Amino acid sequence: MGSFSTSFINQVQSPDGSTILWPFQIWKTPHFAFDRLGGAPHHLLLTVLAYIFFLTWFYVPTSKIYKIPAYVFLVLSIVCMTTLNPIQGAVFIGSLWITEIIALTLKRQTSFHRVFFVSVFFLAVFLYINSIMSGQPHIQSKIWEASQQSHTTIDFLFLSIGPIVGFAALGIFSALKAGIRIPQIFSLVLIISGYMVFMTDIPQTFGVSNTRLLFPPNYVFWGVFGALGVDFLTKTAKKFLRIPAGVTGVIVLLIYIILVSPTLYWELQQKILPETDTHDPLHYLPAQIMDSFVFLSTIRPYDLVVVGNPVTRMDTLIPAFSGHTTYSGHMLATTDNSIKQARLKKLFSLEYSETEAQTFCKTANISYVVFTPLDGDITAFASNYPFLIRVFDKQGAGVFRVP
Repeated sequence: MGSFSTSFINQVQSPDGSTILWPFQIWKTPHFAFDRLGGAPHHLLLTVLAYIFFLTWFYVPTSKIYKIPAYVFLVLSIVCMTTLNPIQGAVFIGSLWITEIIALTLKRQTSFHRVFFVSVFFLAVFLYINSIMSGQPHIQSKIWEASQQSHTTIDFLFLSIGPIVGFAALGIFSALKAGIRIPQIFSLVLIISGYMVFMTDIPQTFGVSNTRLLFPPNYVFWGVFGALGVDFLTKTAKKFLRIPAGVTGVIVLLIYIILVSPTLYWELQQKILPETDTHDPLHYLPAQIMDSFVFLSTIRPYDLVVVGNPVTRMDTLIPAFSGHTTYSGHMLATTDNSIKQARLKKLFSLEYSETEAQTFCKTANISYVVFTPLDGDITAFASNYPFLIRVFDKQGAGVFRVP
């Protein structure tokens, strides 16, 4: 159930006044089924690390033969998780402490020593990452992220999570009634704490987006409680209505499929675009431009400063495709980026005189300039700045060395 869980569909008015179907969408949350794996490898890795940590903590035996490997997996997974997303690491560790306190209250077996052990590694990594993010240029990302909050209401939130909420609520009731197990307590704490803090101003106070409190791995736990809810309905129907469990199970699952199908269909439509813009150089890089980056990648050392035109966003591609340092780049990962981009715009629009361009390149410690057909006429560029030495040229794309 967790795999196909998605938001309820809704009717909204489009900009042209017509009524269209659109899900109860909350920006950057993992509520859509086909968005949960993420759009980048580290998003998927975070989910895998969360599962490794959970399974190792609750299901690997604590006997001597497994003890050392288990601790190694726990430490590695929490360190990597915290490195990639410190907030996810913090919520996992916080949920462990709450789970242990609840277990102590219920007179269940506890393992505070293990929680303390992994907490030390988490805290060390968390403080180190925080120290990096508090300095330039990363403090810009922190300030920007504090403003990236998804505000909503309780009813809209439940509709956005989708029909699994109802089934999971019954599953939680069933688990509590049967004597909830420790892994289930952790799962419940993880889900509830995440959504509770999400609905407050606490994330903004600490300079993080509240969407970081909601993790794709939670949907395994949603699915577990949802399955328990279905089991509860089948047993209840059999006990009071004498309906066979199999029949009730099929009916419930059909209802669930009917409820999620419209949004799943909408998601697929959004993923499968009818037309592709092959003119976007960030998605379809012309061969001669790529060859320029390949040529640059052969030049050592990699800490040489290379510039590209920020107007065509070539500056952001330099580190990715050539391995070299770029003068300007991502607005949140570059110190004084707006000032640097303004200078480069003057360079590529030929507003500098030769003397001004030489002074700029020397002051900024620039070693190479990448010019592409997207930036204009390479002959005019070379003519305006004759001090630049062309070391690569192919179909209007070139690399110039600054002497």
